[in-house]
Amino acid sequence: MYLGLVSMLPIAALTLLPASRDLDVGCAAEWSLPTLGAVELMANVLLFVPSVLLLGVAVRRPFMVMLGASVAAGLIELVQALVTALGRSCSTNDWLSNSLGAALGAAIAALALWLRRSRTASGLA
Repeated sequence: MYLGLVSMLPIAALTLLPASRDLDVGCAAEWSLPTLGAVELMANVLLFVPSVLLLGVAVRRPFMVMLGASVAAGLIELVQALVTALGRSCSTNDWLSNSLGAALGAAIAALALWLRRSRTASGLA
């Protein structure tokens, strides 16, 4: 559980610490699926995987953690949109990529929990 909470520190640091730029526009509405060539979008996907994986396994509710992470990603984007002094750009692409990463982390957590239950049920644990 503690490792899952600690894994959220990079999320806060990378999304809410002030950047050294001024923005006039608070948020951009754009919809693109991440690809291997889109480094920033892929980084946004990978940002949420560890936290959702670790917390999903810890609380044994990976899909509830996924929903919470998606809401948290939306709130991060809202803060970035409203507090332009942070110098962070809000984007619907970021929320989508973060939510996809949360879904990936939840799927891996669900698989890990299923494998653990299977091993326990068969007496291999």
